[in-house]
Amino acid sequence: MRMISAATLSFIVWGLFSAFSLEAAVLEGQPFKDRIELGHTIFTLKGSGVKSYLFVKVFVAGFYVEENIKTQEALDDCPKRLEVAYFYKIPGTQLAIETSRRIKLNTNPQEFDQIKDRVHMMNSYFVDLNPGDRYALTYIPNQGTYFNYNEKLIGKIEGKDFARALFAVWIGKNPISRSLKESLLGNE
Repeated sequence: MRMISAATLSFIVWGLFSAFSLEAAVLEGQPFKDRIELGHTIFTLKGSGVKSYLFVKVFVAGFYVEENIKTQEALDDCPKRLEVAYFYKIPGTQLAIETSRRIKLNTNPQEFDQIKDRVHMMNSYFVDLNPGDRYALTYIPNQGTYFNYNEKLIGKIEGKDFARALFAVWIGKNPISRSLKESLLGNE
């Protein structure tokens, strides 16, 4: 059984007790808060959008950064958070395969080789999703990327290189959807 570090535990506890927000957007019935405070970091909703496949709405997502972060800095080593709410059942294995594929599309072979063990660890965090389930990815510099499923912490992966590759799935050069990327970055 893995032990939770004091820094991770304080992040979780501080986040639970200091989280405050106002609802900023409701997208397809899913609320996204205007501001979220976790620890000493205040995240502001940059944008939100819908991902459709063959005219079917699959999920909605909201992207958060610190208030002073500009769009072009969103992939830099800065705090960021992505929340995704799902409308359909999606097997965890399918989510892992597609996320890994997108990470490969957004990294060169050397970059991917350096993070492949962490990508494998990430894949173990993906569970079978049901309508209404929600994932949150939160990156804090010098700590790592926290994975939450339905508001419960399920794991953490260290490294700004990993975080950059993971968030590139959504806002990188080869995102899961170009229109969703623009919506998440507040450009639409």
